[in-house]
Amino acid sequence: MHKKALQFCVLDDRGNLLHEQAVKIAPDAAGEMVFNSFRPWQGTCRVAVEAVGMNRWFVNGLQARGYDVVVADPIKLNLKVLGKKTDKRDAREIARRLWLGDIDRDAKTWYPDDAVYGDRKLVRTRRQMMKHRLALNNEIRAQLRAYNISPPAKTLHCKKGVAGLLAIEMPNPTLTACPDARDGRPGGLGADGTDRGVASVSAREHCSSNCQAWAR
Repeated sequence: MHKKALQFCVLDDRGNLLHEQAVKIAPDAAGEMVFNSFRPWQGTCRVAVEAVGMNRWFVNGLQARGYDVVVADPIKLNLKVLGKKTDKRDAREIARRLWLGDIDRDAKTWYPDDAVYGDRKLVRTRRQMMKHRLALNNEIRAQLRAYNISPPAKTLHCKKGVAGLLAIEMPNPTLTACPDARDGRPGGLGADGTDRGVASVSAREHCSSNCQAWAR
């Protein structure tokens, strides 16, 4: 599956090629053109799908329509070992391995529902924002240290720290603009939303929720 097209292959009960087709993915959330292509086999077949980040809408749509969907780990599938990768070759090989039972035995992976996926995504996003914020803190401290200026607060992203940074005048306007840009103006590196979300998730999954906003 790609952003604009999907290639699928259908085998019969004996593993013989029954149908194969490439379908364009229309720019609509429902993706009805794609699902209509599967309608002749609805309720009579299993569908194997590679676990890639762009296809949750597709897996969810199949499940909502009653298909038995198996999500396969692409690393365990290791389709590259077959030689030059093409969509048609990959679709045929995935169908063949599903028919043989190889995917169920060796390559099947867990597919979280949207609630669990959202919680996990929130924690990952917060972790990335924390890393980004730490890097910005270090950059600002290095710039202040270069001119023997003490940081206005131990924690630069607290209210006192932000106010102190905005009050510092560097040797020229360009240098003064650097901390101003990094402290969150004009858009800011706000982590408020992820903090509130992680706080609710942490009650269930024991996640830490100590991140404060970069600029409040």
